Amino acid sequence: MIDIGERAGSGIFNLVTVWEQIGWNKPVLIENLEAERTTLLVPVEREDDSGSEGINSEGEGINLLLETIIQHSGRRVNFYSKKLQVPIKTIERWIKKLRDNGEIEFRGSKKSGGYWKTI
Repeated sequence: MIDIGERAGSGIFNLVTVWEQIGWNKPVLIENLEAERTTLLVPVEREDDSGSEGINSEGEGINLLLETIIQHSGRRVNFYSKKLQVPIKTIERWIKKLRDNGEIEFRGSKKSGGYWKTI
């Protein structure tokens, strides 16, 4: 069944390749021939992590996010999530901490604004 799915497109191969390149645990394919179903489990953590979010610690992640906001000011959560390869919810949590500490602010309208380092 997986052979048929792989002939239909390169998505699974690309996913596995990217996961290996960034050092995350490999996706796991589970075939259920009775139900004609294939399940793909995609872990979002590095192979050498022990319960982290892909970055060694939350403090390290927050600092990395702050550096990214300084380098790419005026962007939104989706951009930072893709740039740092971290889930959107994690970026939102880190942004809340940075905002609560007065380190960043949101400038502009809800639709077109972005995050900036406070002066």
